[in-house]
Amino acid sequence: MRCEQAQRALIDARYPSAAQPDDGSTTDHDALAAHLATCSACRAVQAQHAALDRVLALAPASEPSADFDSRFFTRLAQERARSRRRKQIGIAAALLPIAAAVAIAVLRDPPNMPEPMILSQLPASDVDLALDLDLVEELDVVEHLDEIEAYELLGDVDAAELDRILEETR
Repeated sequence: MRCEQAQRALIDARYPSAAQPDDGSTTDHDALAAHLATCSACRAVQAQHAALDRVLALAPASEPSADFDSRFFTRLAQERARSRRRKQIGIAAALLPIAAAVAIAVLRDPPNMPEPMILSQLPASDVDLALDLDLVEELDVVEHLDEIEAYELLGDVDAAELDRILEETR
């Protein structure tokens, strides 16, 4: 038996709990006795427990005050609220550097926004179409919208008409 186990067994022997029924096993008692016979540190702990029991026996028995329960539970609720506030402050303190880093990143390199002057130079129909298609961020697409529309129209033209158009342009 190790010292930690022996000291736990000493406490369990002094204060048996309902969760730990006394099965009358002498094996634990024998192991504790054998350990105490060889370990001066655990014998000293046992002596301290015995001295404490003697001092407590001298103290007069007293009953808690009538409002002990209400004061205890009020204080417990206050401590829990303080603990929650401390946790919230801790979380906020942990998130503060992250928020600062994000703010610095955003302020240092703001997102590329289209300049109003570029949009004002485009034909109104192209701007309306770009807004409908959510292409305002893609200014290259908006600037070359006429070419894109012309390319899409080519898909609707059959090969014979393409040949005729090529002949006319030569």
